Amino acid sequence: MISNLERSLKHEFKKSKIEGKREGKIEGKIEGKIEGKIEGKIEGILAVLIEQLREKFTNVPSEFVDELKKLDEKKLLLIAKDIFKIEKIDDLKKYIN
Repeated sequence: MISNLERSLKHEFKKSKIEGKREGKIEGKIEGKIEGKIEGKIEGILAVLIEQLREKFTNVPSEFVDELKKLDEKKLLLIAKDIFKIEKIDDLKKYIN
């Protein structure tokens, strides 16, 4: 025979479990949105930077583009800021390494 206390505990446990799942889903959605915004921002910076480099140097080797894709937002912004100081495509090596 299940006592009222046991029923109450089971009910509270089930309720807590459902609430925990709901909170987890909300947190997951928020984290996903934040990650998506960051990735989108980096992709946008990268796209503009590649266009700037192609405009300046016409031919940008694919290995440089591949290396640029690995950089974080700070490095990409630094390159974009210094675009007028970069005189030859090989000058990118100092930012990539």
